Amino acid sequence: MRNEPPTPEVVAGIITDDDYVRARRQPRPGDSLYLHLADLRQAMALPAAAKPGCILDYGCGGSPYRDLFPGARYLRADLPDTTGTDYVIQPDGTIKAPDGQFDLVLSTQVLEHIAEPDNYLRECFRVLAPGGQLFLTTHGFYEEHACPNDFHRWTADGLRHDVEAIGFQCQEVHKLTTNGRAVLQLIEQYSGALFASRWHPFGMWLGIIRWLPSRWRAALHRWSDRFHGSYRVVPSTEPGHSFYLALAIRAMKPRGTAPR
Repeated sequence: MRNEPPTPEVVAGIITDDDYVRARRQPRPGDSLYLHLADLRQAMALPAAAKPGCILDYGCGGSPYRDLFPGARYLRADLPDTTGTDYVIQPDGTIKAPDGQFDLVLSTQVLEHIAEPDNYLRECFRVLAPGGQLFLTTHGFYEEHACPNDFHRWTADGLRHDVEAIGFQCQEVHKLTTNGRAVLQLIEQYSGALFASRWHPFGMWLGIIRWLPSRWRAALHRWSDRFHGSYRVVPSTEPGHSFYLALAIRAMKPRGTAPR
């Protein structure tokens, strides 16, 4: 056994592209990742409804969801080369914050980039006040996107297991962008990787698929919002949603419980 815990790698938080942050803060029909990012934004209403007083955005990047928490004391943690943070993530993956300081730890699309997720989750547990909540989103089935690394994917059962193993009490798990809406998002992203003669029926079909998103993408997205509403933020207990792009979990630090 190693004498020291492995060092987790946290998402590099340098966000210089205003469009990147805007697409998450205000997803618009017609954006290339609208279907998924709009669902992620919708899921963020779950922790926002609790109106937490003190929040840690742990692996914050550009903090695209900060506006959902008006009036909260909103503190940010990321790697040393991220500007405007309140805490710098140390080489051992910890931050210099007191135990039990926060009502909410917010972690959006970070966990898949961490080599040792247990270390990160333990630190989330440590800095939460008893009764405080962790709201965490990460990917289920999604493309590899290293920044600088991409280590993991989860199922709903797997994410619940890993969070509860630290000592959290899981309150709910949601699947984000499921079934036909997930397929539509992937078609938009990857139809260009499929090739066939335009004179062949399959090639003609591919041509239509590629043309529609580029010219009528916003209308296609609005159509999906209307008819795929039940595929956006779905309780994990609801049957028939075995294909999904991401997961959201809300969990509580119980009073008097230590991390395992």
